[in-house]
Amino acid sequence: MSEDDLCGGQIPIGIERTGQDAGAIVKRFEGAFDQALEARRFDRCNELLSEISTLTEKLSDIYRARIELQRARLDFHQDRLPNVEEVCQHLLGRFATQVTHTREEIELLGDVWALHGAWARRVGQIDLAIASYGESRSKYEMIGLTPKMARIDHRLGLVYRLTGMWRQAIDHYESSLHILESGGEPGEFATALNDLGNVYRLSGKLDKALTLCQQSLHIREKSNNNHALGLSYNTLGMIHREMGQLEEATVFQQRAVDLFLETRDKLGEARARNNLGYIYYREGNFEEALRELAASLFLLESLPDKGGSFLANTLDKLGRVRRDQGMYEEAMDLFKKDLEIAMAFQDYYQQAEARYELSVLYRKTGNWELMQAESLQTRQLAGKYEYPYFAGRTWEIQGDVNLDQEMYEEAFVDYRNALGEILKYTAKRYEELASRIANHFKAIPDSQVQIKVRDAMISWASNYQVEDRENQIGSEIHIISLISNPQLKYDKEESA
Repeated sequence: MSEDDLCGGQIPIGIERTGQDAGAIVKRFEGAFDQALEARRFDRCNELLSEISTLTEKLSDIYRARIELQRARLDFHQDRLPNVEEVCQHLLGRFATQVTHTREEIELLGDVWALHGAWARRVGQIDLAIASYGESRSKYEMIGLTPKMARIDHRLGLVYRLTGMWRQAIDHYESSLHILESGGEPGEFATALNDLGNVYRLSGKLDKALTLCQQSLHIREKSNNNHALGLSYNTLGMIHREMGQLEEATVFQQRAVDLFLETRDKLGEARARNNLGYIYYREGNFEEALRELAASLFLLESLPDKGGSFLANTLDKLGRVRRDQGMYEEAMDLFKKDLEIAMAFQDYYQQAEARYELSVLYRKTGNWELMQAESLQTRQLAGKYEYPYFAGRTWEIQGDVNLDQEMYEEAFVDYRNALGEILKYTAKRYEELASRIANHFKAIPDSQVQIKVRDAMISWASNYQVEDRENQIGSEIHIISLISNPQLKYDKEESA
């Protein structure tokens, strides 16, 4: 089930005209249309629109408006975004200005505002999207349409996820799940589970993410919706990648690519190829990484909105490959474009990622001033929106620089800050960082003074484990006392 269309219904063999009133005919049409749109059977959607159009002269204004809205939804899924905005404004102008409304008109307005919110999100107008979805939800609440309230909660969760605001995203997704648990359509419930799992992945809670997404996959495997399966495989691939299970991740991502190709979803295919390319990058296979990332970029650039903020994510990964290949100038251009797009779409997570990658690159090129500036802005974003991973990594970079300059006291503080931030993320990343820090300290050149500091720091970093907080505190106190010992500083000067 797609992220922007969460409806159910059965596809009828044809729309029966006899013996039914106009409302029943349109409802039957909409059920069939929803099912076809969900499966991305756009040819079937057009057939249904053609069939219902033969009855429009016999329908009231409200039902003709509903058919017009369905055309706009098809336009949205086929990336004809200007048409969507035009229809939404037209319908709002016709109905929103009325003094009183019937139940059917209130529901229509809720549906129009929902589509307008989806349009605003796609074109990067995040505040407008949130406001439009809020209008939609209030209309549904007026008439007690809880299933549609759940869909809007889900879409608000999506907006907050795309802007990197995890806590708000989780709140809205869980609100949607709470409503759907008491009688929602299985496909909708599966979508909410999968998307909530993805947010937990991004926030480092991988076990919880895996549980939710496996539940979603179990539901979707009982359906006949390959596009929805592709979405599940894509998310599971990312979770296994973050767990370090690259072989499993590759299998899931390749399945996602195949299903998105089958269902002709260019954006889905671009996302899956992006993720597949990143797995190859993690494995050190730069040639395959570049091939998949270039394919993702080509697909995104063929879309009217260029894939929105996801284009920034693909540029970011291309920049990492070029940086590790030593092509610093090209990498710099890619990261700067990445940041520019992320800012345009108010994607705060991608902004933090872009600034972090720029700080890494500035360190490699020896530009300490710009490195510190980007690191600081990364930490400011990380602190505001709760991205401990990026905060920790920028503290690590700063610690590396201070260690290289033999500023051991400053390096110790930076590394301790880094570990404290990463501890909020995942234990696996935390232990990886502690190991890197220990290796850095082992590389300190031997001298009478440095041996004392080095050995104490190695002990501290090696013992800095999640389960060993008491020993960790003792090691920190020991290091601080060594660094602040006046005799130690004097010995350092004498040995220079």
